[in-house]
Amino acid sequence: YSHNVSDKTPTGAIRVVHQILKGPNQRVADAAKFYRDLYPAKGWKLEKEQGDPKAAVSFSFTNKEERCTVEIKDESPTVVVVSLKVDKKN
Repeated sequence: YSHNVSDKTPTGAIRVVHQILKGPNQRVADAAKFYRDLYPAKGWKLEKEQGDPKAAVSFSFTNKEERCTVEIKDESPTVVVVSLKVDKKN
């Protein structure tokens, strides 16, 4: 089960997505692997990774104009919460 909530500014410059993954095997490490593989395949470069794949991790990816911050954390034994924020690079 997956639930997504997204928002963006009127200009579309900032995009925020909150994703809730529910199920018996939802784990931070699995979600982290998904994003670690997905973003480089879409032209994003891994800028920074930190945290513990058993509890919570965060990544930042960049492309030519934008930075995407991905935060993944366990909320319960069967729920993982993912937050993504994309904005212009400084």
